[in-house]
Amino acid sequence: ELTAPFLLLDVAAFFIRFGSLRFEHWRRVFAYGRIILAAAAMLYVPTRVLIDTAWVQNSTVDVRLKNLPGELQDFRITLVGDIQVDRYTGESEVAQVHRIVREQTPELLLSSGDVVTGGTDYLVAAEHVMCRMKGSLASIAVMGDHDQWSAPDVIRAFQVRCGWTFLENEHTLLTRNDKSVLVTGITHIYSQ
Repeated sequence: ELTAPFLLLDVAAFFIRFGSLRFEHWRRVFAYGRIILAAAAMLYVPTRVLIDTAWVQNSTVDVRLKNLPGELQDFRITLVGDIQVDRYTGESEVAQVHRIVREQTPELLLSSGDVVTGGTDYLVAAEHVMCRMKGSLASIAVMGDHDQWSAPDVIRAFQVRCGWTFLENEHTLLTRNDKSVLVTGITHIYSQ
């Protein structure tokens, strides 16, 4: 992410070299700019890692649709994703996820995948996490890229065992208050 700012500094330095009598002054300014960018990255990256591994983010969005049938009013959908169970995922983070899902009381619980970060060491822990969540109407999951790189067959199997409907480029039809709701699950692994 620092490529663009460093590149801008280099391009600016290139043009100033040919157009300024105060090249030595600007050369120092650009050197300090590079040092400041590097220092900012050295502070930002560990801070971001700490935040991403220690706190679970919860965002709520109210979606209002014109002409939505009355039978589908107040349909509660919760999406969980990027749980990424690994050696850094403690009981505290898992408890936060489960608390948030419980508080949302979803009718439809969706998982966008990435239940593990990678490898096969944490599949049992990931299964435990996923089995403790469900929507009152349905729980539907898709494969995340980290899941695909880890053990896709195992992850698909344990989610199905836990009561999740697993969709891979397919759809399922749900019924809520005599109205149909079509849910499509797309497997889009960006490396493919």
